[in-house]
Amino acid sequence: MRPAYEAGAWQDGDWWYARVTAAGKGADPSPVGYLTQARSEGGVGRMARDLVATVLDADPGELDVTITVTDADPARGSAPS
Repeated sequence: MRPAYEAGAWQDGDWWYARVTAAGKGADPSPVGYLTQARSEGGVGRMARDLVATVLDADPGELDVTITVTDADPARGSAPS
């Protein structure tokens, strides 16, 4: 079974942000809480996957990241300033 992660994504101005919010059962929780950014909504999923892979020193193709678009940073309740 591939490690699975969840991330919340939101837009602030011209940028999209994604924060890893959860690790699935049996997945290393190290990436939870990390934040990345992308120039477009379409790129935020790739950036979140790359972030998790970098933290884990893993191949991005060997893990799953599910993105949920939110209105604000799920960890803070508001967009970054």
